[in-house]
Amino acid sequence: MALLAHPGKNSAAPEQEKRTLLLDSTRRSHRLERRKQLTGLLFVLPGVIPLLIFVIYPTLSAFVLSFTNWQFVGTPTFQGFNNYTSLFGDPQFRQSLVVTLELALTTSIPTTLLAFVIALLLNAKIPGTGWYQTLFFLPSVLPTVVTTIVWSLLYQGNGVINISLNLAVPWLTDARWALLSVSLMMIWTNLGYFVIIMFAGVREIPIDYAEAARIDGANTLGVVWYIILPLIRPVLLFVVVIATTGALTLFTQTFLLTQGGPAGATRPLAELIYDLAFSYLNIGEATAASFVLLLLALLIAYVQFYVLRSKDI
Repeated sequence: MALLAHPGKNSAAPEQEKRTLLLDSTRRSHRLERRKQLTGLLFVLPGVIPLLIFVIYPTLSAFVLSFTNWQFVGTPTFQGFNNYTSLFGDPQFRQSLVVTLELALTTSIPTTLLAFVIALLLNAKIPGTGWYQTLFFLPSVLPTVVTTIVWSLLYQGNGVINISLNLAVPWLTDARWALLSVSLMMIWTNLGYFVIIMFAGVREIPIDYAEAARIDGANTLGVVWYIILPLIRPVLLFVVVIATTGALTLFTQTFLLTQGGPAGATRPLAELIYDLAFSYLNIGEATAASFVLLLLALLIAYVQFYVLRSKDI
């Protein structure tokens, strides 16, 4: 009987050994996976830690401050939604909100259209394309303060614009012209950058598509509408979003050119936020206005993404 039981013991030993080896292999695999995750986390930390310190934490702190009353000194006093209700009841805030939206419309749309048309012209292989690209891009690399000061001189009553065109337009002192003056300056400043982006997108379109469309009888307008525009939709989306966001957060140009005048006609939300925080020391309302601007920018960007998204998404 002992001889018959002995083979059973020998057959159970290899099974136990297999289970042990399988368990050890699983543990080693789990340890290796955890080690990989830890290694990945260590590589990501140098980018995540500054993001947490300089973006996430200040954003959360500002959001909390938007519900308080604080003048830079003392302890912030919680007051609920009073800052937000006070803002929307303030005529200056409503005026700045309208100015911000007008700037976004009068700069982003013309800039995008002009950039697209100029990109098409550059793509037509006209002589001196490289020089034209340099000339268009030059305003984008000039310091903002310098270009704003130059434009303020051009807009003077006895400036180059009025003298050259034999006009007497109060560009910066009349509410009817001041906002248009800012918009024209912004279009000139940003146009070159967006032209280069658009030109790069147009150049990526294979020429075979346009040639095939022409063989089928499409004219130039048809090629642009049915071939070029659909294929550069991602580039167009990028240009529209960046141009609109830049207009919504405009500060330096209006601050230097008109100081928000005349009578607040060119004061966007960014400049109003500055005035609330550093002129009136109302940090609660300033941070509340900042989050209103943030939500406005996100909402407009969402609409733009929805309208200009690729059809296959």
